[in-house]
Order: sequence, then C-alpha cells, then structure tokens
Amino acid sequence: MSNSTYAIVASLLGILIGGHSMAQGPQPSIDLGTGDRVAKINLERLLMDDPRGIREPLFQLRLENFLATAKRSDFFTDANASGACDSPVREGFRCLELNNAQAGYIVTPVTNAECRFPYFRPMNHQTRPLYVYFDFRNYQFWIRVPDPERIYGPFYRDPVEKLKNAVIPYKERRSFAGLDLKFLSRRWEFPDEKAAMADRKSSDYDFVGGRISEREKEAGRLNSAFFRFRLTNNGKDYLFILYRNGRPDVTYLSMFRKERTWRLPWGRDTDAADFYDGQHLSWEALPPGSAFEFETKAGCFRPMLCGIRLYINEERGFRDPVAVDVRYPNQAKREFSRKNRPPPR
Repeated sequence: MSNSTYAIVASLLGILIGGHSMAQGPQPSIDLGTGDRVAKINLERLLMDDPRGIREPLFQLRLENFLATAKRSDFFTDANASGACDSPVREGFRCLELNNAQAGYIVTPVTNAECRFPYFRPMNHQTRPLYVYFDFRNYQFWIRVPDPERIYGPFYRDPVEKLKNAVIPYKERRSFAGLDLKFLSRRWEFPDEKAAMADRKSSDYDFVGGRISEREKEAGRLNSAFFRFRLTNNGKDYLFILYRNGRPDVTYLSMFRKERTWRLPWGRDTDAADFYDGQHLSWEALPPGSAFEFETKAGCFRPMLCGIRLYINEERGFRDPVAVDVRYPNQAKREFSRKNRPPPR
C-alpha cells in the first residue's frame, strides 16, 4: 500500500471519530448539547438501518433484553478500568466522552387518561457524561450509561454521525409576550401559635426512635406559610400550564445571594418532562386575557433567596416548555413567644 493510500485511510478514520487523533492516550470528547440545552439522544433512532432488522420501538423490546453482554473489561486493557476515556483501550477500540447528553427513549403514557402526552425518559442524569466505545474494525459501537451502569448496543455505522442524527431537536428559544407571574401575599398556616403546639407531655415530644419528633413537627408547623401568586396571560394566544393532581405543578427554587443561578430540587433537571413520575399530570389552558390566582405551601428563611417555577407551553405536551420564574420574600424563622416557648431538652 502506497504512502498516499495510508494517508487517505488515516484521514477517513480521523473523520470517523469526529476529527480527533487516533493516537493512544487521552481520548476525545464531543459536546452534542450545552449546559442549559442537554442533547437528548433517542436510542430508538440508533436502531434505524440496523442490519439485524430491529424495527420495533426500544421500550417495547424491553430495555433489559437489549442490554449487551459486553463489560468494561471487553474494551479496556485494564480489567479494573474506571470505564472513562482516560483509561487505555484495547487495540481496535476508541472511547468517546459525550458531555451535556442524555440517552433515553420516548414514552407515551397509556395508564393515565389525564396525561397521554409523549415524553422523553432519560437513562442518566444530565451532569454525568456518557461514554461511547467504538470498534472501528467492525464499525459498531456501544453506549455506557452510569448510575446504574448499563451498556447499550451494539449499534452500527458511524457513531458520531448517528448520535447527532439521534438527538431530538429543540424548539427555538422563545418567551411568551404578555405572560406575567407575580407574588401577591403570604399568610401563616397557624396564625395562632397555640394551634401549632404539640402535646409537650407526650413521650414522643423529643425522641421517637429515628422518626421526626413532635418538637420538630411543632417548629415546622409554626413556620409553615402559604404564598399566593397570580398568573396573567395578556397575550393573543392560548397557553397551557403544567398541572399535577389538579393544581399548578410548582418547582421550588433557592439560592444564596452570591449565586447567579437557581438551585433546583434534588433529582430534577431543567426539563419538565424529566419530572414525570406517573402522577396525574395535565396541561390546562390559559386563554388570552385571562388570569388566575393560586396558593402554594412553602417556606423561605434567611439568608436564602427563594422562588417558584411554572412550566408553560403553546401546545399540550412536554416538548420544550418554557420555565417562568418569580421570587417571593424570605423571612426570619418564627419563634414561640416567651409564655409558649418549648421546654429545654
């Protein structure tokens, strides 16, 4: 084989893995998405043109039955390799690290009559990278999903091109003119502190064997409050609000003053579809020129800053809803008056 032929083959292989060097050592990484717009890889699309003739949706095949028998030791020279792309791979393999990406599939609920809208079910949290193990000799690849670790595949043909084609496209970034969410007021759940008091002679007041004590419940009731908000649609189009169990689905936000972005509750990503857990979800209409008020039970204590988030869409469905945020005031923790103060521990 001439030198020019070797050069052409090397160039093609470089393109195949996204233009990165084929040399051993640190392996390449690619960003299919961004921090605020994670690339959602639909595993079903990776089965298109599969030489094995698989055509049915992946979730109908049962994911457990689609797991490859491959193990990390099949791809790395060290049997105890971490599985990340910083470990030496076996000859004929390359490892690609996918940042800001989630692998999953589209689910259409059929058991919940109130929410038969397709949504994307991710197999990994957006903060954890995916790893692609590419066998360039046999032109096939696997996807490793961490926590819990699963290796899906094999998939066939060019991994970079196929992964890019499997990403679910986003809508254009947008906002809704005339949509306004405002904080209105706060009221204590127990304005009379005596109503929040527990039976202080109870044996469970201070210790209940690992459960929350009555003393802690008492302090929680004293500081429990309802916050009232108003959502107004002064625009010209119908909008739809994500509801859960007949009420607006509220996401509670928090951050310290020096921070610039909201903290989401543990386990929630930035996409409303990631929150689907089988409960009664629906999309309720907000006609043009209409408004409604609602209350939610929450608490916000100094020095934290707090807010809520609603998800709005121009259609009934989970595809790229718009997050609408508003802050509400924080407060100092409420204490019992001297005459009603709890006894010392």
